[in-house]
Amino acid sequence: MTDLIAIQKIAGWEKLKTLVLDSVSSPITKRVYNMALDEFLSWFQQAPRPGFTKATVSAWRVAHAMVKGGHLAIIRGHPPIEVIQGMELAVKTAISSLRDQAMSAAPENLLRIARTAAGDERLASVVVDAMERAGNDGVITIESSDNPEPVLTVLEGFRFDRGYLSETFITEIDTKECVLDECRLLICDRRITNLQQILPALEQVARSKESLIVIADDVEGEALATLVVNRLRGALAVVAVKAPGTGDRRRHLLHDMAILTGAKAITSESGIDISAIRLDDFGTAQKVVVTKDTTTITGGHGNQRVIESHIHSLRGEIDRTTDGFEREKLQERLTNLAGGVATIRVGGKAHAEAEDQLYRAASALHSTRAAVEEGFVYGGGVGLIKAALEVSKLTFVSEAQKAGANVISESLEVAFRALAENAGMNPNQAVSDHLALGSQSFGFDAQRGCLHESGDKGALDPAKVLRVGVEAAFSFARGILKTGAWSQGQEKA
Repeated sequence: MTDLIAIQKIAGWEKLKTLVLDSVSSPITKRVYNMALDEFLSWFQQAPRPGFTKATVSAWRVAHAMVKGGHLAIIRGHPPIEVIQGMELAVKTAISSLRDQAMSAAPENLLRIARTAAGDERLASVVVDAMERAGNDGVITIESSDNPEPVLTVLEGFRFDRGYLSETFITEIDTKECVLDECRLLICDRRITNLQQILPALEQVARSKESLIVIADDVEGEALATLVVNRLRGALAVVAVKAPGTGDRRRHLLHDMAILTGAKAITSESGIDISAIRLDDFGTAQKVVVTKDTTTITGGHGNQRVIESHIHSLRGEIDRTTDGFEREKLQERLTNLAGGVATIRVGGKAHAEAEDQLYRAASALHSTRAAVEEGFVYGGGVGLIKAALEVSKLTFVSEAQKAGANVISESLEVAFRALAENAGMNPNQAVSDHLALGSQSFGFDAQRGCLHESGDKGALDPAKVLRVGVEAAFSFARGILKTGAWSQGQEKA
């Protein structure tokens, strides 16, 4: 949701929406435009990693060009349905071309992509560093700070929001943490209240001369008192925490924790009694850090093949789910098992500067992640120009379909033409120059106002950003053209 707010706020989405809606007078037409605009933004929300910021504005330019071109084709006498069919065929070809152009993003290319999006070498470097350290499945958040310098912090390991049940378990007085090295884990979803339940487990761990963390629904009464006494006497390095979550979420988290550490979770489904636990049933981890509010497990010694299989299963669930909340929880579980949590803090001396830095960081992060997922193409609108060239090679059964395809071909040139014009070039000449270079054209350098033929220069665009932008633009244009809402006020928009 934060990313969508950034799009709406920084890219002027609400202002754009108001401008478009004010340009139409009919209440029915206004409702059609409102629904189409909401669907347009939803494309960016539904993407696995939403928030393409700048691309939303570029996609809107393409969408407007599609509607305008489609409108002109229809008023020239072409049947609307056939025009839309031609547009749809052209969009599929353009998307296929973008996928064919896409190249896998090497680390040095990721830095160029981040730099293109952020416009800041230092910020781009921090974003790429965060991705490398958190991993592809890690969570990266961007927060505001008072420091104008970007700062990166990374937390690795399985982390959940539960702390120690007694301050007696603290081992580090300065930081008020309980730190246990080479630790055994007893994982269960039951309430532990009396000594007889936990005594066999304590005796086995004490004999092995290892430390112990007890994760349970709750530990209280005689059981908690026994753990505290053992800690105070130095007989056993131990800590007790409550199990995270509730219901099915707790069951899933305990299962994840058991797989990561090689433990046998003692749950109502397992049928194992705590008093009958063996040393092999405990999990093991390189380090456990427990604070007042959190527990972090790092270096779990679970079976690597089982862990990788479970990670693969979680990724499949994430791809299949359509519920945003469920996807978020699944991603959290995946992060605990396969990634880390990185936080990038950016700011500025003034509020406007801080907002700008937040936007640049978000743009760089999402562009870079999109490149990891689907690769990159050479930037400056060149990727879309090449896609338009492929569209021009199509053949159609009717003039109406051909007219629709021409609309798409011309719309795909919008971004390139705008950049060329802003660079002081003649847009028509710039397109001609690009086509003359053919496959040798690697990108467009707006700062120098020229096309370059070297792959190690210029901007790079994530293929996914362009793909989603084209799909979102066509979705909007199709909705407007099918309903005939273009007949009122579109020229003013």
